[in-house]
This record gives sequence, structure tokens and C-alpha cells, in this order.
Amino acid sequence: MSRVFLLLSSLIVLCCCATKQSSEVNSYAVISHTRLNDNSGIDSLVGYADLSKYELLLLGGDMANLSSCDDSIMKYLDSRFDVSNPKTLWALGNHDYTSVELLKSYTKKETYYAYCQDKTVFIVLDTQKDSSRIKDSQLEFFNSVMDTVTDSKNIVLLTHKLIWMRGEPRLESQINSVSNGEFGDCSYCVQENNYYQDIYPKLVEFRENKGQVFCVAGDIGFNEKKFEYLSDDGIQFLASGLKANTKGNFFLELSNDLTDFSLTYQFKELSGL
Repeated sequence: MSRVFLLLSSLIVLCCCATKQSSEVNSYAVISHTRLNDNSGIDSLVGYADLSKYELLLLGGDMANLSSCDDSIMKYLDSRFDVSNPKTLWALGNHDYTSVELLKSYTKKETYYAYCQDKTVFIVLDTQKDSSRIKDSQLEFFNSVMDTVTDSKNIVLLTHKLIWMRGEPRLESQINSVSNGEFGDCSYCVQENNYYQDIYPKLVEFRENKGQVFCVAGDIGFNEKKFEYLSDDGIQFLASGLKANTKGNFFLELSNDLTDFSLTYQFKELSGL
């Protein structure tokens, strides 16, 4: 990661949160784990949904079975999610990771980045890159964003893996019953990581001094369709994902009241997309 990219990311956080909006409430849809067991497409309800009503799309990963294996599936995902749009944010999962270079040629983004709107900083982290750890240039990037947030009311941290479940006893014991990726050391597992050492303290500091923090992950759907937990420090943990083409699926909707920039959430039935 170049210092130029880090600098530009910091400037984005500093400058773009003041963008004026025309509506009183902006809504953002979190859609995750839409993959089928082959590469023929995605969940049918998501495939035919009108997503244009949402100001932002937050993709929690594993969007297709092998999302970046060739142009045909990437073109399909682009047709559904407009992946090069700055307002489509994608936290990569293991099923998206076949060819990161091909994927980036469509998204026009790195695998971790920040986007700011409505006085909310959206930070997308890559939990596949270093086996659930956020380190080296990615940690440097995260710290640079957190150190330059000046005019924001909310932070939304978007990841694929539920890395925040490991290392917190009340959550860690639930990993195998909630997360698609189980507790363990495999490539898709929720592995031992540095979330509570290096990421969480910065989020708590922001929460205490400035506003709300939402940590949103997408690697669920097989065991549970939705998950929520509020930490003692006031950090809101959320996870939302599908088991494609089955009943009882949900997506997550975040709503930003632009009169005071308070952020709320609700899980909604997938048929409501």
C-alpha cells in the first residue's frame, strides 16, 4: 500500500463527510453470502431485486461460489451490484478470492479502503488477506483513517469474517453456532487475530468521544441468518447473511437520519428488497 493511497484515504475521511443530501433519511443495504453451490448466479431474490433505492450497498462477501474466477461471473455480479460504483462497498470472503487482480479490475478498489458519506466513515477490511489478522499495511491504513476522522458521527466497520467473535469469551463460545467459518485455523475459519489488541481500542475511543460504531460482518447464513450483540463499551456488532434460495433469509438495513446523523438498523425479510 503506497503512502499516496494512505494520504488520499485520509483526505477522503476528512473532507467528504459534509456532502449535502436531499432526503431526510438515507438507507444502506447490507447483503452477504448470496452464493449458490455452483457459479451459475446468486440467490434469486437478490438477483431480481431493485437495489437502486439504497444510497449505499454493503456487500459482506462470498457473493458467488467463485466470484473472481473469470470474466463471466464478474460481469454478472457487476450487473447486479455495480461493483465499480464508489457507493458499492465489498468486504471480500474466501469465495471471492480466486483472482484478486481480476476482481480489482472490476471494482476499481483495493481490498481494503474507506468511504465517507452522511458524516459516516465506512471502513472495509480484508479478513482473508492475512488469516483473520489486520496487520502491516492494512493496519497502517486503518490507523491512518482513525487518526484523521474529524467530522464524523458514525463508523461502520465492514468485514467478511466475524473476527470480533474470537477473543471475546461471550462471543467466542458462539462461533460454531453462528458463523459459517468455524473456530479454527483453516483458510475460511475465524482464526486467532489481533482485533481486540489493535482495532477495538480505536473504535472504543471514537465511541466515547464522537459517536456510534457498528461492526458489520457477512459470513453467516448457514447456521444463523442474523446476529446482534452490544458490547459493554457500546460497540454494536451485527452480522447478516443468506443461505441462498431458502426460506427465512434476512438482509440488514442501516438508516441514517440526516437531521442529526443518528444511525439505526433493522433486519428485514429478504423479500422486502
